[in-house]
Amino acid sequence: MNTFNKIKSSDLKVGDIAIITEGETFPADFAVLSTSSVDGTCFIKTSSLDGEKNLKKRFQCKGFDKILPNKDLEESKKKSNNLSGHIEVGLPDKDLHRLDGSINI
Repeated sequence: MNTFNKIKSSDLKVGDIAIITEGETFPADFAVLSTSSVDGTCFIKTSSLDGEKNLKKRFQCKGFDKILPNKDLEESKKKSNNLSGHIEVGLPDKDLHRLDGSINI
């Protein structure tokens, strides 16, 4: 199920794709598939998790700009409806600066 409308985070299910816009609050356990930035970066605030007020730089999954084009939200929405894949990550840990995993599309 793809989610493009504003819904409660409690309504999200594993495997949903959510488009998050600047200033929105969201659960911490998201994989950044694509961003609107040409270099594939985005910044998140983690103050509710670690108390730090500074923004954290995050990067989109490598190669995803070819699947979900940066800077073209409408095209990304269309293409995400047809995505099928699997993401594997390690167990949660307290290190908010690192996530090891793999993605197959």
